[in-house]
Amino acid sequence: MDNKKEYITILFNGFGSSKIFWKYAFENKPLLRKIDFLDKLKNISKIYSFNLPFFNLNYYSRPNNKKDKVLWKKIYDKYHPHSSDINFLLEDLDYKKICEKVYNSVKQKYGDNKKYIVIGHSYGGSIALLFSKLYKKECDLCCCIDNPPHVLSFYNKHNDKQDKDIIKKYPNNNALKKSINIIKNSNNIKEKNNLINDIYKLISYKSCQDRIKYYNKKLYVPTVFFRLYYSNPVSFQKDWNKYSKEEKKLFENDKNMINYIIMKDLNHFMWYDQKCSDKIIETIRQKLF
Repeated sequence: MDNKKEYITILFNGFGSSKIFWKYAFENKPLLRKIDFLDKLKNISKIYSFNLPFFNLNYYSRPNNKKDKVLWKKIYDKYHPHSSDINFLLEDLDYKKICEKVYNSVKQKYGDNKKYIVIGHSYGGSIALLFSKLYKKECDLCCCIDNPPHVLSFYNKHNDKQDKDIIKKYPNNNALKKSINIIKNSNNIKEKNNLINDIYKLISYKSCQDRIKYYNKKLYVPTVFFRLYYSNPVSFQKDWNKYSKEEKKLFENDKNMINYIIMKDLNHFMWYDQKCSDKIIETIRQKLF
């Protein structure tokens, strides 16, 4: 590693996820399995991880069946994956605003003259790509872990499947604040869950819009993709496989493409697998040493 550089790794979570899942593997059990991904990453750089306030909606949701209610109560009591903070506005959902807020927070915490490694999982992979574009002079590496295939035709197709009427329900921040207040204060579990589902539809819709709005087929910093491939795909997995091939082809001649690594039939949280986790860490080390 270049000893003259001080690295900060910024971790962007997947959709609705929590920063604790970089450290623990959820396997449908109340006791989460400790994994060493973060421990090894800390040997490379300091780490900045965070939960986006709108994904803290999960703090207020309640599963429908009793078994899941008991399971998640135990997980929340022990690990606290989300907090009660859901104070966000419509503009806070915008990808560029998220990047700017994270950038400013990292600068405030660690100061100037730092170099960034950005790692994004799933939903967070799209944000990591935009972050590396916006702050290319300060980013030395971007690592995307099973992000939505970065192909415009995939984004357009996925966007067509969104509930576009959801935007009519939330035309302004007042409408959003009203739902948030009900989620915070209502004792009606069904009402809370319905509103949470609606807001997640809104986030999904706006995410698709942003992937199209900020789309750029050029890589701005050295980038590596870890892509999950399904040997026996079902439903959306078929699209995932198809458009992943297009994504790989798109970047074949891009000078900033470090590697496109295919991992077969793993969990979407690929670093839960020790071999994959070690491969991600080793790839980062090879680039920075």
